Amino acid sequence: SEFLFLGFLPHKKGRQTLFKKISETNMTSVIYESPHRILKALSSLKEVLSEDRKIAVCKELTKIHEEVVKGTVDNVIEYFNENPDKVRGEFVVIIESV
Repeated sequence: SEFLFLGFLPHKKGRQTLFKKISETNMTSVIYESPHRILKALSSLKEVLSEDRKIAVCKELTKIHEEVVKGTVDNVIEYFNENPDKVRGEFVVIIESV
């Protein structure tokens, strides 16, 4: 029932440290990400999370084009690579607890 909310991660300094913290926490983690950096953020998560750890990437919450993509980081990266037109809007990334 507890979760770690980090909001928007810094662009440079401390970003990798926060991804490492997310990978080690035993709470569900929630971050915001822009469309310009979502694929980079997912790649960074892939580097630190176990292969079977699940995430949900929520796009345009409470809006007409709301969409939720769930699965492993690899599944979600594959989805956005196959659907580059979907990399728009505001993103909320939810990472399951350890």
